[in-house]
Amino acid sequence: MKESMWAALQACFRFLEGKPKEDAKKFVMITLGIAFRNFRHTLQKDYVKKGLSPRSKLGKIPDTMWEEFKLMKNKPEAQALSQ
Repeated sequence: MKESMWAALQACFRFLEGKPKEDAKKFVMITLGIAFRNFRHTLQKDYVKKGLSPRSKLGKIPDTMWEEFKLMKNKPEAQALSQ
């Protein structure tokens, strides 16, 4: 998945000549990781804890993935970590 995201980003942006793309890729991967972690946190805080479904705003999440995410976040180990 990381490589496909990097390929999509490269198709949208031009990079400066003489600058290593590895630096840009490292920055992009760090930024994507932070964004994904924030997204999961928002799902947990706004939907899982409140017993809501993200279908109205985030309809592209498949039901099986949503159920898997809820189960993962409701495990005692995950709840202990969040406190």
